[in-house]
Amino acid sequence: RYKTELCRPFREQGRCRYGNKCQYAHGLDELRQIDRHPKYKTDKCKTFHSTGFCPYGPRCNFVHD
Repeated sequence: RYKTELCRPFREQGRCRYGNKCQYAHGLDELRQIDRHPKYKTDKCKTFHSTGFCPYGPRCNFVHD
């Protein structure tokens, strides 16, 4: 999952205490694609569809639509 999400401090403040050692991307040019399973987000999230909420949010492996 190295550099697959933007670094929040860098995005919000323009700096990050980890610098080049940060595990998160410091710009769109550093973002990497995540290799996902072919069935990723093909089944409905049972929690979201029964309660309207999912604790995993956008990181959930299931569909919320």
